[in-house]
Amino acid sequence: MANRGQKRTEAVDGLPADKRACSSLEFRPSSSNSSAQTPMSSAHEAQDADMDTSSSTSGSTRSEGDGEKESAYGSCDSDNSIHDYYRHRSMSDQSKFKKVLSSLSEEVEESGQLALLTELCELLSFCTDSSLSSLMVDSFSPVLVRLARDESNPDIMLLAIRAITYLCDVNPRSSGFLVRHDAVPALCQRLMAIEYLDVAEQCLQALEKISREQPLACLQSGAIMAVLSYIDFFSTSVQRVALSTVVNICKKLSSESPPLFMEAVPILCNLLQYEDRQDKESNLLLSSPADTSSSSQRIMESADVADVQTELSLYDIQSFDPASGRALLEFQAVVERKEYLRSLCKEESPDVDVCLRNTKIEDLCLDFTLPGYPDYVLVPETDSTMVNLYNLEEYITLMVDATTKSGIARQVEAFKSGFDQVFPVRHLKVFTEEELERLLCGEHVLWNSEDLLDHIKFDHGYTISSPPIVNLLEIMQEFDLEQQRAFLQFVTGAPRLPTGGLASLNPKLTIVRKHCSKGIDADLPSVMTCANYLKLPPYSSKEVMKEKLLYAITEGQGSFHLS
Repeated sequence: MANRGQKRTEAVDGLPADKRACSSLEFRPSSSNSSAQTPMSSAHEAQDADMDTSSSTSGSTRSEGDGEKESAYGSCDSDNSIHDYYRHRSMSDQSKFKKVLSSLSEEVEESGQLALLTELCELLSFCTDSSLSSLMVDSFSPVLVRLARDESNPDIMLLAIRAITYLCDVNPRSSGFLVRHDAVPALCQRLMAIEYLDVAEQCLQALEKISREQPLACLQSGAIMAVLSYIDFFSTSVQRVALSTVVNICKKLSSESPPLFMEAVPILCNLLQYEDRQDKESNLLLSSPADTSSSSQRIMESADVADVQTELSLYDIQSFDPASGRALLEFQAVVERKEYLRSLCKEESPDVDVCLRNTKIEDLCLDFTLPGYPDYVLVPETDSTMVNLYNLEEYITLMVDATTKSGIARQVEAFKSGFDQVFPVRHLKVFTEEELERLLCGEHVLWNSEDLLDHIKFDHGYTISSPPIVNLLEIMQEFDLEQQRAFLQFVTGAPRLPTGGLASLNPKLTIVRKHCSKGIDADLPSVMTCANYLKLPPYSSKEVMKEKLLYAITEGQGSFHLS
């Protein structure tokens, strides 16, 4: 499978950095002077002008009218202005769609097609149902399918398939038009010969949408084998999308189509061995292979792929609370060891003695409260009971519930409610789990040597050629991932960089010279996290600088005198 960067020697300006389903903020037109971008900017200006006009009109009407005409729920003029705004917005979107369709239907150079497809994806991300008529969808479908088959430019393929996915989101009837114009065979073809992983992932997203409304067409086009043949190439979240497509198709599976399904049975059986599947999947293919209807029913009941591992479990705690998660995993190992020894004993009530690191569970002096929160009692009636080898399993279950489920349910619901007021949660479906994590938490990979030279500012006594700066850059390149995170936490207040890496850090990371009151090797580095400033003394050697810097970023976290 080729790497996207090695496959093409030229980079296209204006494309999103991450070519998977991405944020609406990344849908910006190219900086080129292509005429395809002009309709978008002019339409936005017209839309803003319409909104300003209607707002000022409604404001003047309210000021001139009598107060008695206003009800407790607002004025009629205000309601009319809102309706006018949405009507203008719908008309503006329709005009933009027509211009994009007209331009895509003509012979346009590749850079123009990329700009138009980017604009189309942005429009589809935020338009309303009324903005996109069935006639318009029918007109777009053959154009997008043609571009999705364009093997000469993978970026055009990716954006065309993404637009197909968004069409299905905006207008569910789009699936029928897309099927009529052979979209499903085109998507299956991309999946059966994977060359670019991001294109393949977008194909899976599109097929999952289409399979909801057109399962039979997907089945007849070989979509089941297309989504399952290379399922091991994808991350767990993408694998769930693939299996959701199979579930959607199997819901409408008829008795006349066993051969089309039976080819996929060995792959589905192999999926039962995956560690991240829930216990209920053990019933996936227990029925006779000849009983296709029963098999499809079991797939719907057990795969239930959209919900596979949506709940956190014991094995997820370590990702956000390493100490507690590790302890609970060790406790679970003790429980399993105890059960294993009991199964070896032939007596009815064997007395086994299992220890944790040569220590009895009773000697740990654990009670049924949440560690660190003595007022949080896991089970009221057992508040005075100590944890021992025989109730350890119950303790683990209650701890997992308190940490990942009922114990945080109210907080999670409050967060979802508040988040939904700012940005509707349902719109987050366009993102994968990895993309959401990057948008909300920042980048996993922090920097490389080129980033350090291009995106760090040196000021107040330092230049890029200053010996202390040369030493610092070498030290930063030698940092492992944990040291990079600690350095970022110390300097910026966050352990990750925003999406885009050092280039997106605002203000820029700045290194300035620190004037020492004592000897130059006596002071520690200090920071101004609000300005992303690192005040670095001109240490006498690289070794001294590394020692002082590591001490500051590991032991000085949260030390007020260093900030």
